[in-house]
Amino acid sequence: MARIKSDGNGIPLPALSLEDTSEIKKIKTLKGKEEEYSYLLAPIEHAIAAYYAENRMLKDKNVVSMLKNLKTNYASGLAFFKEPLEREIVRQLTFSVYKKKTTRRELMLAFSYILWCIDNRSWTGDSRAYLDWVLNLFGMMPLQEKRKFQKDYQTLGKKFGIDPKKIKVISAGAGELGHADGDIAVDEDDDAWALDDSKYFAMSDGEKCEFFLKAKDEMEQMVVLQDLLTSAEENMKNQEFGKSLRILHSLLKGNLQDSLREVVSSMMVECFICMEDFKEAEKAITDIIILNKDYPMAYFHRAVIAYKENNLPVVITHLDKCISIAEKVGMRHPQFYTLKAEVLKKQGDDGYRRFEKMAQEAEKTNIKRAMKMAKQAGMDPDDIERMVRER
Repeated sequence: MARIKSDGNGIPLPALSLEDTSEIKKIKTLKGKEEEYSYLLAPIEHAIAAYYAENRMLKDKNVVSMLKNLKTNYASGLAFFKEPLEREIVRQLTFSVYKKKTTRRELMLAFSYILWCIDNRSWTGDSRAYLDWVLNLFGMMPLQEKRKFQKDYQTLGKKFGIDPKKIKVISAGAGELGHADGDIAVDEDDDAWALDDSKYFAMSDGEKCEFFLKAKDEMEQMVVLQDLLTSAEENMKNQEFGKSLRILHSLLKGNLQDSLREVVSSMMVECFICMEDFKEAEKAITDIIILNKDYPMAYFHRAVIAYKENNLPVVITHLDKCISIAEKVGMRHPQFYTLKAEVLKKQGDDGYRRFEKMAQEAEKTNIKRAMKMAKQAGMDPDDIERMVRER
């Protein structure tokens, strides 16, 4: 291999990886190819396990976020990544790719495979199901903790009627199984499902949009919809509004319920406002109001545009309508009251204090309601609280 110049942060992965070949492009998943690609998968998982061993507050969702970031931005170089675990994974993969010719798609498939593995353990209901599994796999789990880990899996096996041999395999660490232990009959339906499921995790957002539009099963559609909305939100946080808009435009082509169409359209408005394309934002707002004139976010968006244009009287007009509708339909959001408090304060109106208090009350009420729903649905309360505060 020709000598490649380092940028001071290590040799970037794109400089080491090769262009995709026609054969590589045909690979849809690394499921069934784990041994062949262990030189990529093992370094990623070992880095995760080693980091978790020293940082036990880490959760599966944190690793998912980092892997998605790596999958999307690995070409940006080491300096781009801020999380220590992200940087360590890049370093380890750089060593692996330097030793063996690897294409860019193969790198993307490796990240996708680990993401699938994490999701594949979510059935346990544990927020650290994958992390505990990979810690045990690499022999980094303390003995007392390992005993509890295996006992918990035995309990889950009985609860879900899973073959004890399968549970033994699932909960075993490296080198703990003999040949007989691995001799378990393969359920062809389960194996086919796992193959298709792993292929989904290797899809690009564009491919997932196509998958969503073609999906016939309602439950499958909802799962893909939530996944794509999450991707759109992550792109918005990274100020990649064009990527978000492509996803959202695709979703609107689908057979969405009106309430979901409102949410998707509202996210589009946010993108246009951030891009300062107020003309397109207003078009999308008008579409929302035609769909539902009692959707308070539509009028809030208009208030935000007026605020950016420094037209404070118009801001108040739109906010008054927004708040009136929100209180009528039970969709009070703290940002409605926060913005009004800010405008009143700028205008020298002491009434701003009342709206600051109302914003705090609305946030507490929304968090309490969301936490109750999270408990009923078995979701992570930390995620719900974060989502309520961010939105």
